[in-house]
Amino acid sequence: MNSIVLSLKSLEKESLSLARKVEADFSPDLVVYIARGGYLIGETIAGYFNVDNIGIHAEREGGKLKELISPILKCLPQSIKLSLRKIELASGVHKEYKERKIYWDNSDVCLRVLKNKKNILVVDDSVDTGYSMISVLHEIRREVGENVVIKTAAINCWSKSFSIIKTDFFSYEDTIIQTPMSKDSKEYSIFEELYSNRKGI
Repeated sequence: MNSIVLSLKSLEKESLSLARKVEADFSPDLVVYIARGGYLIGETIAGYFNVDNIGIHAEREGGKLKELISPILKCLPQSIKLSLRKIELASGVHKEYKERKIYWDNSDVCLRVLKNKKNILVVDDSVDTGYSMISVLHEIRREVGENVVIKTAAINCWSKSFSIIKTDFFSYEDTIIQTPMSKDSKEYSIFEELYSNRKGI
């Protein structure tokens, strides 16, 4: 199983590379990032296309344990963290929680920004099972109707998600990625500050 560790700097490069892949086939007039993992990627891609970037949350049950043990994970060597991530992915735990709680980052503002958009790009860091992405697409479609083109993009896409949703643009397949958005990243506190100070839309 392949794995990569991305710093803030290399994540920006990967996001720009993904933006160029999108540009070859699609020209979004809005980027919607799946919070929180898709925020920096969405911000970079939205800047590349000079369009707005808004956030939507897709939360599954069972994420609390990860939150509790993240301070411990931060102290572990990278090889052990990678092994634990492989075990997590192989366990099928993500399949247990298909339902997602979907809500907008700032509902009034986001729904206002959505109006009159014709080409929307939905961005996440990794599409693991596809359940978050498909839930988000259903919510966006509910708001904008059928006449809007919606495409999806992620740094990584797991092939097991293909039966749930086809991710339109991705850079890696079946690869464990650690980004500054990962709670065990050394740059997580910097990401937290960037995310806390994000724009109001």
